[in-house]
Amino acid sequence: MFIKPIFCAVIEPLVNWMNSASLLITSLRENGGQFADSPFVVLLNGENEQQEILLQNHANAITIVSNYRQPIIPHMSKITALKLTSLFDFTHLVLLDHDTIILHLNDFAKYVNNKVYARQNYKYGLWGYLGNNYADYLNESIPWSKIPYFNSGVSIIPREYCQPLEKNWMHWANVLKDAYHKKPLAEQIAFAMAIAHEHIPYGFLPMIYNQTHWKPPSNNAAIIHYNAYDPMNKEVKNRILWSFPDFEHFLNTTENRFWRMYRSDIKKLLNPSLTNFRKILRQCEPISVIIPTVNRLQSLQRAILSVENQDYPGKLEIILATSNTNKNWIAQLQRIRQNCKKSCVICEYPFTKEDIEKNPLLGFYRPAKTAKLRNIGAQAAKGKYLAFLDDDNELQPSHISSLADVFVYNPKAQVAHSWRTILWSDGAPYTEPYYPWIKQPNVIHAHYIYQELLAKGIFQAGSSAMNDQLATSGSEPLLTVDSSEWLMERSFAQQFPFPEVFTFREVSQNSTEDYLLCKHIAEAHAEVYCSHMHTLNYYLGGATTQWINKANLRKNSR
Repeated sequence: MFIKPIFCAVIEPLVNWMNSASLLITSLRENGGQFADSPFVVLLNGENEQQEILLQNHANAITIVSNYRQPIIPHMSKITALKLTSLFDFTHLVLLDHDTIILHLNDFAKYVNNKVYARQNYKYGLWGYLGNNYADYLNESIPWSKIPYFNSGVSIIPREYCQPLEKNWMHWANVLKDAYHKKPLAEQIAFAMAIAHEHIPYGFLPMIYNQTHWKPPSNNAAIIHYNAYDPMNKEVKNRILWSFPDFEHFLNTTENRFWRMYRSDIKKLLNPSLTNFRKILRQCEPISVIIPTVNRLQSLQRAILSVENQDYPGKLEIILATSNTNKNWIAQLQRIRQNCKKSCVICEYPFTKEDIEKNPLLGFYRPAKTAKLRNIGAQAAKGKYLAFLDDDNELQPSHISSLADVFVYNPKAQVAHSWRTILWSDGAPYTEPYYPWIKQPNVIHAHYIYQELLAKGIFQAGSSAMNDQLATSGSEPLLTVDSSEWLMERSFAQQFPFPEVFTFREVSQNSTEDYLLCKHIAEAHAEVYCSHMHTLNYYLGGATTQWINKANLRKNSR
């Protein structure tokens, strides 16, 4: 019999869920035997009701697909896996809970046939909720008197049964939802009822293919299932698995019988491929790039092209935030949106009389205006992470992916930033020994600041590279990170919006929204990490560097 299975798990867009999925995928690749190279599909829960492939990694045979989170019975989100017949060619669907780990699949092939297989479940779980007769709680009659009860945490489903099973699984889950109050039992019993309803042939997997803590752990377990019914497993899933070093420490020190039995096998999985799979999963996160823009069409097109050329494999969204509602300008933005290779949204926000009355700075102070547009764009963004880009700068192709990697390797990170390369407006490297962001064209002042930052490692003599920092140690804080260097979680951006209100002192010192945001982040002691890569091309000649040009330098240095 020809078999071509795909393995599938459903996860939430949370670090601990992604880490558990990485552990599961690694265990298949390391311990799966003849199935080790089988395709693995990760269904990433969200609000989109249409399945969409978010990322395909062919080398590791991993595909990430958007999945609709069931609002009434969350545990039923796995039912969407049965719709994968429209996207993939396979003979059998192996549906795994994300909190499973494969130790071996030595005899697994004998269960990949023309029946649905799952482990028989424990009856006392039913009795604890409904007593002996679950049928008493149903609002419609059933055509059977007794059916088997399954644990669907590890299920093998032939392709031909995916469609009828999906239809009836959801039907019976809805019938049971009131009685079970969102408990996972609704999903498991509905699975059994759907099999009975469609007269689907079935068989029971041996306990070793869904080994839980309820029974004495077998030394021949093939797939272990650390479900959250056990308090220790719940601690592992909800807290410890946020960090693989914490997980390894737990394995080394725990006295729990279940984890002690399998810890040597699990520790073998804590290898570089584990981090690689975590990186692949994290790189599917949608990211929004917010570009405030008013009237610089040519440089805006360059900025957008740099976003289109990113090597980040996940979904990118471009948000164009503008306060310029001139018909010609909006028409130009519309043409850009229509031709854009990425999803592109235009946010029009003209500053009204009421806006200026509330914040007079919106009438004349450029940093306040730009901050407002950045925040408007952030509010419209749909990505889990937000990046910002000035319309006169551009990103190097690895900018987004290198910043996303920061979150992969630093699970505690709340915000990340890159370094930048300083360029003249014509693209030539800027290597002058002058700090270009001063209010007045005073080269003595500019040279003094440059020398100070050179000593602190932010500038390198004769180089166009700038190693920006956000540091509060020492006598003076270093707050040089530009807005175009940031990548942050959307929830973090909501907590730390770009400052739109400035004090008189800040206005008189020409303080920017970039600087004040750095200050607020530093004062909050947020978890900030740097990619240590110069992936932003920063062009001089913008609002804060208009004075800096070669002629001015020659004139003022005499």
